[in-house]
Amino acid sequence: MNVLAGIIKDPMVLMDDHYSLVPDDFPERFHRIVFGALEHVIRGGAKNVDALVVDDYLQSYKDQYKVFADNNGVAYINSVMELTSDKNFAYFYNRLKKASLLNRLSQQGFDISEYYDPTVISMTDADKTQSNLDSVSLEQILEHYEIKLGNIKDAFGESQGRHGVQSGDKMKGLKEELKEKPEIGAPMNSAKMTTICRGRRLKKFYLKVAPSGCGKTRLSLADACLVAIPKRYDLERKRWVKTGCQEPTLFITTELEIEEVQTMIMAYVSGVPEEHILDGKYEPGEEARVDKAIAVVQEAPLWIEHVPDFNVDDIENVIKEYKLKHQIAYCFFDYIFTSIKILTEVATKARGVKLREDNVLVMFSDRLKGICNKLNVHIDTSTQVSGDWKNAKDPDASLIRGAKGIADKVDVGYVVLEPTQKDLEAVKSILAANGQAFGQKPNLIFHVFKLRRGKLNHVKVFVHFDFSTLRTTDMFVTDRNYQLLSVDNTSVEMLLDQTDVSEEAAKANGKATLKW
Repeated sequence: MNVLAGIIKDPMVLMDDHYSLVPDDFPERFHRIVFGALEHVIRGGAKNVDALVVDDYLQSYKDQYKVFADNNGVAYINSVMELTSDKNFAYFYNRLKKASLLNRLSQQGFDISEYYDPTVISMTDADKTQSNLDSVSLEQILEHYEIKLGNIKDAFGESQGRHGVQSGDKMKGLKEELKEKPEIGAPMNSAKMTTICRGRRLKKFYLKVAPSGCGKTRLSLADACLVAIPKRYDLERKRWVKTGCQEPTLFITTELEIEEVQTMIMAYVSGVPEEHILDGKYEPGEEARVDKAIAVVQEAPLWIEHVPDFNVDDIENVIKEYKLKHQIAYCFFDYIFTSIKILTEVATKARGVKLREDNVLVMFSDRLKGICNKLNVHIDTSTQVSGDWKNAKDPDASLIRGAKGIADKVDVGYVVLEPTQKDLEAVKSILAANGQAFGQKPNLIFHVFKLRRGKLNHVKVFVHFDFSTLRTTDMFVTDRNYQLLSVDNTSVEMLLDQTDVSEEAAKANGKATLKW
């Protein structure tokens, strides 16, 4: 009834495109009758309405007026009007629409007990249930059931995603939206890669290609930590800083045990070398930083899932599960490869048709890209290089082991290799001219070979990666011919965590906002 009172106090809300009400949104016939009367008189031109206007209108409709009179309509409306503030209309509107949605889902046979349980008697439990419902949006409820329905559609082979529009449809709005919010996603630990790749964008599939020992997993995990964990220790400033990021993120590991992943996370967040954590021997101040890092991580929306034996369905179901339960937006899957379980699954679905390993890997990648689009998530994964990677003149998609066709499915692809002597000789003058600024030599090169919606394709990003703390230091970017390119650092805004900085130190710093 609060929504009806809000309409009476401000009739123009019925003309507001932000609100969409229909009679079936109201559970009781009495309320539906009052809404119908209000809608007719307001859309008919009435500027001021009250209980008497509703009463007068309904007198022309015998059955409806009887229901209105039997419920003491005039007195009821007047009493609610006194208790309802027009400032709360949006709140009560959202509550009504969510209740209406759940009612319709229930009528269609969906289980809505996750959001509403009519058997609850305890006031404490009822308040908790309402609080849980208030914490989710209408869109999140719809998404929840769309994912469930999507699982059923997948099981029966229903195709999804097809749609069409006139080419100019909503184009103006898209242009204005990009002015306010440019297409750039969550940051990567390399600020230059953030610039080149436009960050980690939703609905996009990123692939690293690297040999063993180049940190495929320690690189992915570092980016997962940056996206999900809101604080980390800044080794240069000797203080804790807020990263500006806290996005729900899933890290799927197939080989490393969860404890192995956890020690790397501790090292990344605290800046304490992992070997100190593994040995249990700390330098002064390090153990306190690790303890604080643990407390920070415990509050972060970062989940780890260990899936040692899997097929394609397993990975898809894990991602769907975490999207459903935790609304993850970013997923890091350590790397794709064929396993006995995957080959068995594909053989079963192919009904005996033999498929080569490259076909299987391309199908796997295609499924991952499909998940990106269907669930509106970002997926990052890796794969091994082929056997002749050491002789590659210009590392690109041809180095993908098992299936070069994987590159067709990804939005961003890059090869990660240690710099060769040839690489270092080629950039010797760059290092000499800027050596003091860098303070160290590059130990990894990101050879970018695939980039959708970017202008800096086929470039080499020279970085120094600290394998003990998973921290990346950008150095410089060149083209294929080692010519220096000017590439800005796209950085997230890092705020000093004033809970960890003394008031005097904060004042001495001069400003609380820094660019990283």
